[in-house]
Amino acid sequence: MINLATSADQKFLPFTYVMVFSLLEQHPEEQVRVFLLHGGLTEEDLTPLHELCASRKGAFVPLLVDHSEFANLGTTPEAKSWPPSAYYRLRLLDLLPEDVDRLLYLDGDIIVNKNLTELYHTGLGENLIAACTDMVSFEEKRKSGRVKAWPRMLGKLLEEDRYFNSGMILMDVERLRKQYSFETYRELMEINDKEIRYPDQDLLNLVHQDETLILDAWKYNCMPYNVFRIADKSCEELKESAYILHFAGPKPWDDGDHIHYETEQLWWDAALKTPYKQEFLIRFLQGSLRCRSLEEEIRRLYDENARLKEGLESIKHSLAGLVKL
Repeated sequence: MINLATSADQKFLPFTYVMVFSLLEQHPEEQVRVFLLHGGLTEEDLTPLHELCASRKGAFVPLLVDHSEFANLGTTPEAKSWPPSAYYRLRLLDLLPEDVDRLLYLDGDIIVNKNLTELYHTGLGENLIAACTDMVSFEEKRKSGRVKAWPRMLGKLLEEDRYFNSGMILMDVERLRKQYSFETYRELMEINDKEIRYPDQDLLNLVHQDETLILDAWKYNCMPYNVFRIADKSCEELKESAYILHFAGPKPWDDGDHIHYETEQLWWDAALKTPYKQEFLIRFLQGSLRCRSLEEEIRRLYDENARLKEGLESIKHSLAGLVKL
């Protein structure tokens, strides 16, 4: 059996459905138990996931989180920009049934591209969790030579490429329960509140920095948007190599207000098999028709080209004067 956990609010629920659907597609013969952390979704909201899991001989278990527990957490501008549901995974150890000894946590903006049985049964040794280096921080360091505006307390992890992304975490729940609870994270948040940038992710790194097995991000937490910017990999190459695709940052379903890229097709391939396909297509089409970002980018490039042309003409004129001398 695979125990899977994720979290969602009402706005993100359709996208979380796509993630769960993609995982079940890759595990037709395996029983999957899906735990959904939520802050008050109705039975009507939860019915599609109930029906999806039942149709694949799986189990669906909603876990209600007290929204008020996170009311005063995160005071930095970066932390405030995240919804309360970003913190929900910190409650897992307290809310999971006692018979859960191992768990795979996945964010809702993920597509499972290959069977994860081998990942799920990865030996952790003395470690309590397994995760992948965060491609976002890796790209920041690649571009600038350092990671800007990150909490000082995480500096060593970032410099050593051990700062992990919390969108995919394999957890030894049985051993974690013996040492940690939600209070562990809450107390640390209160101490470091003014330095936290990515709420749950920073806290998980702080707590588990010396007990995390780092896995291959290109396989198990591959971020297509970052790959699009740092590597020349085609959609087919990613489809062949990546087990988990994490659409962190700009989303494939966003209304066109950013530059879209080829590997978003891998999300759409799964999304168009779900009951939400028409909703996704209408949202994307309507948003794209209203989008002005491409027009603004073309205008910016046109203006930049005009400035460069003016500069070249000035240099040309100066060189011509030097030749006369």
